Amino acid sequence: MSRIWAVARHMIAESIRTKVALLFIAIILVILLTTPFTVTGDGLTVKSRLQNYLAYSLGSVGVLLSLLTVFLSCGTLSNEISRKYLFMVVSKPIPRWQLFMGKWVGVVTLNGITLLMTFAAAMVSAWYIKNQPTTVPGDAEAVQEEVLGVRHNFRLHQPDWNRLAQGRIRQLREAGAIEKLTPEEEKNLTTQLVEEAKSGWRTLRPRQWHTFEFRNLLVSKTAVEKDRGSATVYENRLTDEARQWDVNESRGFDCVIQSVPYHIAANSATTLMLDGNPPSGSQDYSIRRKGFVFLHIKPRHPGGTEDAFLQALIVCGDPREPQTMTREVAADYVVERFHDIPIPTFAVNSQNTLYVQIFNLSEKDSITFEGDDGFELLYPLGTFHWNTFRAIMIVWSRLAFLAALGLMMSSFLSFPVACMASFLVFAVASMKSWLTDSFEWTTSYSFRQDALWVFGPPLRFIGRIFINLVPDFSRFDAVSNVVAGRLVTLNWVLQSLVLLVLFQGAVLIIIGCVVLTRRELARVTA
Repeated sequence: MSRIWAVARHMIAESIRTKVALLFIAIILVILLTTPFTVTGDGLTVKSRLQNYLAYSLGSVGVLLSLLTVFLSCGTLSNEISRKYLFMVVSKPIPRWQLFMGKWVGVVTLNGITLLMTFAAAMVSAWYIKNQPTTVPGDAEAVQEEVLGVRHNFRLHQPDWNRLAQGRIRQLREAGAIEKLTPEEEKNLTTQLVEEAKSGWRTLRPRQWHTFEFRNLLVSKTAVEKDRGSATVYENRLTDEARQWDVNESRGFDCVIQSVPYHIAANSATTLMLDGNPPSGSQDYSIRRKGFVFLHIKPRHPGGTEDAFLQALIVCGDPREPQTMTREVAADYVVERFHDIPIPTFAVNSQNTLYVQIFNLSEKDSITFEGDDGFELLYPLGTFHWNTFRAIMIVWSRLAFLAALGLMMSSFLSFPVACMASFLVFAVASMKSWLTDSFEWTTSYSFRQDALWVFGPPLRFIGRIFINLVPDFSRFDAVSNVVAGRLVTLNWVLQSLVLLVLFQGAVLIIIGCVVLTRRELARVTA
């Protein structure tokens, strides 16, 4: 272990001596130190400014460290072999596999130190930006809740679309609407029916009710007592609407005080006026912070209009359990914009299921929700600093894989070829999801339809094999989650460490160690 660490220290010192690491680290420091003062976002809100800073800083650091990792790992062995510097090391009593491991440890250690600097700079910059003054109402609350407040998302429970499509095909056959289909034609028809069913399921026609379902919600339904005091202390901050609630006839009411959801209930019979006037007397009220989840929706207009308002009424809860029902809330929602609607956690029934009923109040316009992020449930979970740290760990795992790849390539290839091969793998790994979908869309079913003629199928077959061998860097988009205030789960971190470092990275390290050990270093080719 001491030999490996000695090689690692020499690797770090050599990268600094050649100014390669210093150049990239200097660029990273310039970005981290200047971006908080130069980024403007949309020019209005602190929220957009903070999100732009996180996107630019974390994204650029990831790209720059990827370039640095490839250059260092591909250059260290290939240059030392071609210039015969390695002879002075391998002639000493140190196995070549320890030399290889030491190089890898040196690169990943340098990356780890740089990422820790990035993490510290991100924390300080986020604190600086969030404390900037703003004139936009609700901007400070949006920063705290939607960026610094980490939230986990729950997806809608969806029907078995393939089963529904097969049932529809059976109905068409029984009605004589379709003849005998080939397997390929039946597959295409099934895909078409599934897409039509999904589109109709997420669309509310005028004056139509629809119930959406979220299952397996492990949320706390118990209110936590937050404070007690005279209601007159809060009467100017409860609501902007003039309403009257008889708290003796109901369970109280929900409100937002300083951006925090609360439930307020009177200790004795009285009527509380929420019209800006203090209630009569000096009744004490029990003020409890309630658990809330947030319905995150992005309504769309089927006609593509971007400046329209869609009217909808939303009520949550299970009708079979009346204690879970919430009040009906009607509001106007701007299309093509995200809206967060707070829902008290007591609306989740005993089976940990939340039913969200939406009624389209419009007489002529339909409402549609497209994509998984257009209709989901968000639950506050975690803190900003730990979320960012987990994202940093995922970036480090990718860099550790690239270091193993570059060293393996440089064990038998020259520096330019090793760099080209490593950059190819890096590009494919970053776009794996898009490339996989592209191969599916460009698949032809006959040579006449294929743009590459007879060469198309074998080339696509080779391309699919290569894509399947490359890891998927786009699978866990940690930086985007940090920017959007979404949870970077510990499961993502563990999967990245296991797949990229302990499995795929270890395979590359073993191959590189074997190749370097068996290579005849005296036979150098330019």
